[in-house]
Amino acid sequence: MASVSKSTLTFSIIIAVLVIALGVCVYFWKPWVRTQRTISVTGIGTIHAQPDRYTFTPLYEKQGTSSEEATKAATDAGSAVVAKLKEIGVPSDGITNQISAYPSYGGPIPYDASGKPLPEGTYAATYSLTVQVSDKTLSDKVAAYLITTGATGNSYPSVDFAPDTRSKLDLQGRQKALADAKAKADQTAKELGLTLGKVVTVSESTSDQLPYPTFAQASSLSGYASYGFSGGSEVGAQDYSSGLSVTYQAH
Repeated sequence: MASVSKSTLTFSIIIAVLVIALGVCVYFWKPWVRTQRTISVTGIGTIHAQPDRYTFTPLYEKQGTSSEEATKAATDAGSAVVAKLKEIGVPSDGITNQISAYPSYGGPIPYDASGKPLPEGTYAATYSLTVQVSDKTLSDKVAAYLITTGATGNSYPSVDFAPDTRSKLDLQGRQKALADAKAKADQTAKELGLTLGKVVTVSESTSDQLPYPTFAQASSLSGYASYGFSGGSEVGAQDYSSGLSVTYQAH
């Protein structure tokens, strides 16, 4: 009788262990939770547009026997350039400047803008300009003038989109990218025999390949002036692309 009771107890313990093990497996497996099927695609929206911001960064460096003398010389040179830029149509809010001066003694030997070390006791001052215009014709005029001023910085413009233009392109690009993503997802679902559901996640990115302007050469002129801008700058339109990575439910 005692042997039967012991066997029954042992069997009960085994059953209890199996039930607990099964419960643990079911808890982690969660068969009541249906696995969500998804389809992830990337949509691209490309807008062909003309850049509308031209930025020049010329530098003017002057030397003197004192910081004041060098600074005055650089300021006079830079101010004359600024006055002429305004005369040819550049608005005041499109021009910013910065002036710095440094001596040739103490610490590393400073160099002028051409890379030559300054003589002992010499001061140098640099007048840095940033000029931004939104009109291509005016940009050509600015470039044609700056190359005659002896600037050691960049007398040719870098081109990009103004903030307002970039915002408009972003909006147009997103609309096209979303439509492209939806078309790709619909096609994928159809090929897999599924039905496309709601959007689960969306992430985005934008990219643009900015052209660098080239200028017509006039060989009859000398030095930098040989880039006479007789034909103006050749700034092409660019592709501004917006990308959307979209994940849809599928069932």
